[in-house]
Amino acid sequence: KGDCMFWLFRRHKTKALQKQSEGAALEIAETAKFLAELEIIDGSDNQIIVGEGSVVRGSIRIHGRGNRVVLGRDVAFGGRIVIKGRNQTVEIGDGTTARDTYILCQEGQSVKIGRNCLFSRRVEIRTTDAHSLVSRSTGKRLNLPGPVSIGDHVWIGVDVLVSKGVTIAEDNVVGGKSFVSGTFPESGTVIAGVPARILQRDVTWQRDRRKSYRIEDLDNWRA
Repeated sequence: KGDCMFWLFRRHKTKALQKQSEGAALEIAETAKFLAELEIIDGSDNQIIVGEGSVVRGSIRIHGRGNRVVLGRDVAFGGRIVIKGRNQTVEIGDGTTARDTYILCQEGQSVKIGRNCLFSRRVEIRTTDAHSLVSRSTGKRLNLPGPVSIGDHVWIGVDVLVSKGVTIAEDNVVGGKSFVSGTFPESGTVIAGVPARILQRDVTWQRDRRKSYRIEDLDNWRA
């Protein structure tokens, strides 16, 4: 309808999909499953790449031009990705899983998520507040946008909001219901609170649950 293009894919194990249109080029690997709605509004030269063994559920909505969504190998993504603007990228690394995540990428910024991350329910990641906080004395906007970078092997708990301009280093844990608004360059920590701060150091995490782990196995996620 006009400049709006809409696709609904229900792909299971079929041959690799490569689709070129006025709005977007899709590259979906042969072993990937794209079970999502894709909507392109008033845009062109966008690109969606889904790697081998990945599964995508939910929706991807792009309003603009020259944007990219790149999912690596063995990614399990469920939720919504919304990109508004031009030349922005949402990148999710190999082996990352997200059950119910909302990503808003806007105002010329990008979102990069590393390998082997684990996101719980109702995680929200955004590069902008979408509205302006303005100083009465200067008239200047105070809440400027910023890119979001999440390192490898980061576990984010339920109901976490990761705000604009945030950097989280690799091998960290973000506690449930936290508001992350700063930069956390240190690895091996537990970050939690409103606003989030470091609560514990010298830790890591594993996807399964045991009473104890061999020290030499704790960095297997790096392989």
